[in-house]
Amino acid sequence: MTLIQSQYMMSMIIILLLEGVVTADILLNSDWEKDLPEDPTGKFNDFKDFVESNFDVCKWIILVQTFRTLCSYLKKALNASINSATAARVEMADITTTDDAVRPD
Repeated sequence: MTLIQSQYMMSMIIILLLEGVVTADILLNSDWEKDLPEDPTGKFNDFKDFVESNFDVCKWIILVQTFRTLCSYLKKALNASINSATAARVEMADITTTDDAVRPD
């Protein structure tokens, strides 16, 4: 795996961990709304009322979106490992071909 790929994977892991911490804080802390700044427009209350009135639909949307996100991260991780394995095989084939061409018969 190249340096850029490993940096990308580490940044994705950190973002996922931060997302999990924020989600856990919202789910486990009953006073999580006090952590947010004041909303002078009142739109946050409208959004909160909408989510509470349509909680079943919102729950399924959140579950599907979480599943899709995890699948995309898994796909990127597997794709990176497959590409590095393929590159190693191609490099070994080049070395073998070069060795055969240099050897005198």
